[in-house]
Amino acid sequence: MRLLITLLFFLSPMLLNAKGNVELYDSYALFKEAVKMGDYELLTDYLTVENTKFLKDNGGVGNLNEVYPFLLSLPFSIEKEINSYQLIEGYKGCLTINGLDESAEPTAINIEYKKENSLWKLDYIHVEYLSSKDEFSKKAICPQRYDS
Repeated sequence: MRLLITLLFFLSPMLLNAKGNVELYDSYALFKEAVKMGDYELLTDYLTVENTKFLKDNGGVGNLNEVYPFLLSLPFSIEKEINSYQLIEGYKGCLTINGLDESAEPTAINIEYKKENSLWKLDYIHVEYLSSKDEFSKKAICPQRYDS
């Protein structure tokens, strides 16, 4: 029985994602679990085709930390989640997660998703370190892309 529970724990993220009816927060939670498990091959299933191609062109999964250095630390940016909001418009979605980092400082994660093959894929991420909890958004914010 214990083996069955363990198998269900590890297989459930893959089964949920296979349904294709996953909300944005659920997709984020599955992504977080893949990172925490250290399953970087599975992690790429949560990236858009464009991001996956860029990763492949720049050394593949073995070079993930160099290509997308922030990606592996994203699940640890917020230690205590307070709330989340999502906005879906056609094949684009945005998720905002408000919470506290490891130092109990207010932090917001804003993620832009694209729907590809009926699944929500991570397209762009922006993390904000806020001055106070009063700055938490009360709605989903689509991250702005900044050109350097």
